[in-house]
Amino acid sequence: MKYVSAFGRKFSLVVLGVICLLSSAQAAKITGTDILNLLLDSGVISQEAAQSLAASVQSRTATAPEKDGINGEQLLDLLVEQGVIDASDYEQLLDRVERRESAERRGSEDESGDMASAIRVPYIPDYVRQEMHESLKFSVEADVVDKVKEEAVRTARVYGWGIKEAPSWVHKLKISGDGRVRYQGDFFSDDNTFGGKPDINDTNNSGQPEFDNITDDRHRLRARFRLMFEAKPFERITMGMRFVTGNQGNPVSSNQTLGNFGEKWDTNMDLGYIRHDAMTKDYMLIGGRFKNPFLHTDLVFDSDMAFEGLAGTYYFQRDDTLYGNDSQWDTYLTAGVFPIQEIHSSAEGLSADGAKIVSLNNERDKFLYAVQLGTDYNFFNTNQLSMGLAYYWYENLQASRNPSGLDVNDVTASDYYQVGNSVYLINDPLDPNIKLGLASKYRLLNATVKYRFANFFPTYVFLHGDYVKNMSFDQQELEQLVGQAVPKRDIGYQLGVTVGTQKIQYLRDWRLSFMFRHLEGDAVLDAFADSDFLLGGTDAEGYVMQFQYGILDNTIASIRWLSADSIDSDPLSSRNVSIDTLQLDVSAKF
Repeated sequence: MKYVSAFGRKFSLVVLGVICLLSSAQAAKITGTDILNLLLDSGVISQEAAQSLAASVQSRTATAPEKDGINGEQLLDLLVEQGVIDASDYEQLLDRVERRESAERRGSEDESGDMASAIRVPYIPDYVRQEMHESLKFSVEADVVDKVKEEAVRTARVYGWGIKEAPSWVHKLKISGDGRVRYQGDFFSDDNTFGGKPDINDTNNSGQPEFDNITDDRHRLRARFRLMFEAKPFERITMGMRFVTGNQGNPVSSNQTLGNFGEKWDTNMDLGYIRHDAMTKDYMLIGGRFKNPFLHTDLVFDSDMAFEGLAGTYYFQRDDTLYGNDSQWDTYLTAGVFPIQEIHSSAEGLSADGAKIVSLNNERDKFLYAVQLGTDYNFFNTNQLSMGLAYYWYENLQASRNPSGLDVNDVTASDYYQVGNSVYLINDPLDPNIKLGLASKYRLLNATVKYRFANFFPTYVFLHGDYVKNMSFDQQELEQLVGQAVPKRDIGYQLGVTVGTQKIQYLRDWRLSFMFRHLEGDAVLDAFADSDFLLGGTDAEGYVMQFQYGILDNTIASIRWLSADSIDSDPLSSRNVSIDTLQLDVSAKF
């Protein structure tokens, strides 16, 4: 088979001769790859012919192709056989190849002087090299374009580009939100009290004993969605509002249980505040309804608990001046006053004694006063130690019994209960309607320690310990009010460990946690305690295990198992209540 015309043969000889002469002082060794590239680049043979020639040469060799490329001598032999070059041209080229190889062996400084440093590249046709070049160029350009586009969109959002005459609030408003869908299974022990778990809220509303089921397993679908708006009307002023699903009468849960015959969900304003941050960063003031401002776990307050009132934090060791140098220690004092329940009753139609009691009760609004001294220590390796000692003073939470024939002290009963705190009958003994109020006072001393290990980055280890004691618990007073023996039930503690990424934000981020809790009945106010452990409240002991995994960016799948028993046995059945809860969640945020 002939690969080229007679004109092509003559042209190929000219090209090969010129290239060989010009490269004699530079090339260390001419290979079959070099010859094929010369023929192909000069248009003497086609791409298909070059590939066929290369395959023919390699097929004649029993071994693998040479590391320097296609064997030159074998290619010249094949060119002669195919009539591409004649015998005289072959001899000249072969002689040139042999002289270069001889010079390489002698280390000569002749026309092959620096051939030892030559780099050999396997034969790659021009069209393949062009495709590789275009592919690489497209890949790099696409990556650059994507990054530039992403940065441009981010910048446009910050500065309001593309928005005609954008109002100033566009640059000052931040919108975020999250949603969660949950399956929850509550599994009750066969030994649980047949009568059920007291529901004090329904009892006080109906005047008759009401109970929640704790004997038949329960399966529910629940959801929670939150939408947050935060704006900065001024550089150091932040205003926030958050809207959330759930029952507005429940201060510790925003879960919406599905299956109410198509009823629309309740939506409430969960947060609403104005915060001032000092320019020097050494203090903060906030007012309204806001997140827990104290160092805490969920031993004393549920994680969804919001505080209403005023709070502030002063940082003792922060120095944000021009030549300042912040310390590794960040010591602070946080204090706040939080109204819990306003009492404002009318004395119309009451006797003088009744009017006097109403007047006294109107001066007994319920408050929480709180103060915490805390510190963070930031190690150079990004480990962090956080400690806080808090005192929570609940004022006027203890209920008062009604005098005979009157119900003026009904207002001293709390508006919301879970279960666990000591309660007693405050209604007139002759009144058939039941009214229950808190029997104990609550002055809580709370010590919290948290430690973050970053030594195993990107895997972190988080440890925490929490201890609380009700300093105003009076066992003798409670027994007089309740009318029966009351065990000492005034302390609580919690230990926990979490392993995983610092936070769950991206695909394959994860966290595994374990926590043990012991929380006695009057150690904290049950209305604000964890709403999931033993289905809410105090008088509970057990553990919680959880695994969270980022299935997509900002999307988390979670499995959580809570196993809890009541600490005090039921006085009627002498049995402890046991409840296990399984929660399977999928949540997303933006």
